[in-house]
Amino acid sequence: MESYSYVERNFLSLKEDIEKISRSAGRQCPILVCVTKSADDGEVLSLLASGASDIAENRPQMFAARHKLAADNGYGNIRMHLIGSLQTNKVKLVVPFAELIHSLDSDKLARHIDAEAGAEGKTTDVLIEINSSRETQKGGVLPEDAERLAELVRSLPNIRLRGVMTMGAFSECEEDYRAPFRTTAAVCRKMLLDGFIEGGEPVISMGMSGSYRVAIEEGATIIRVGRKLFCKETGNV
Repeated sequence: MESYSYVERNFLSLKEDIEKISRSAGRQCPILVCVTKSADDGEVLSLLASGASDIAENRPQMFAARHKLAADNGYGNIRMHLIGSLQTNKVKLVVPFAELIHSLDSDKLARHIDAEAGAEGKTTDVLIEINSSRETQKGGVLPEDAERLAELVRSLPNIRLRGVMTMGAFSECEEDYRAPFRTTAAVCRKMLLDGFIEGGEPVISMGMSGSYRVAIEEGATIIRVGRKLFCKETGNV
């Protein structure tokens, strides 16, 4: 039987690092959302057994499959996050099980999520995805357009805006993420002041394996990490 001990080792090491960075930055420790798109089922179950409580996928079909895997193995209370682009025809795969949809980026998608949530008899929490790096190939709305979309969300009865998410332009230099992350946090603060964000403390989802330190320093309340969790080489974690 294959050993997945490296998954627990990586998970605990990452949690410790997050806590250390948060203390140093004087920030509240963010929620670690574990991105499982590169993992096999055994790695996912090892991650859950290690204490992971929040799982993310960026493909709706795999999102549904991971939820079933967790439920079938006694992890029915796991919180599921959809972090990738969501086509309107795949909304029904996600809404029944979603703790949070991170990638709201259009009026059309907002209306489809609202309709599906209504059919399920629930309120679905969402984040507006901010294209903080202003890349034409990236999803998300520009920072100056976020409140226009937030206005629509506020008018829909079965969808609730909890905050924002961003990716930032890929870079090998972690510091390159600072300005986009700072911009995103500022957008979230303004939307909170303007009354668009509901349900308690606002959510700022930003930072991945190569950028979570800067994200924490700039106010992330959720970080999304995958690669570091499933690396088998100790020196690369």
